[in-house]
Amino acid sequence: MLNKDPDLWHYRRRKIEWHDNRALTACSTFTGDVLLIEAEHDEVVPHAVSENYLAAFVKAHSRTARVIRDADHGLSQKRAQRDYTSVLVQWLTEMIVGARATVASEKVEQHKQDQQEKTQAEPTIE
Repeated sequence: MLNKDPDLWHYRRRKIEWHDNRALTACSTFTGDVLLIEAEHDEVVPHAVSENYLAAFVKAHSRTARVIRDADHGLSQKRAQRDYTSVLVQWLTEMIVGARATVASEKVEQHKQDQQEKTQAEPTIE
């Protein structure tokens, strides 16, 4: 009956340290990429909650936060739904392209190192 707690409204609008909350503590151990999307006019999830979650991802590889302008919690307007989809697709694209670029860069560096080692191992003819 959390939603019946008269202090919930105030609690959700204050800064909470990650170590003071079980859900935020779990976030603090996450090491992947984080996308946090917030509706500008969300009456269900206050801005402070988003800030608390974003701050909790202390070990995340990357943290991205976006606000959908003029959106409510349920993204009830078509524009908000399109904006949400756009943010999600753009972020996923960045994550995929970034991962591929990292792999490609690592392969190039390994190839350079292999070539250098091969060159150093070849006998010199005088």
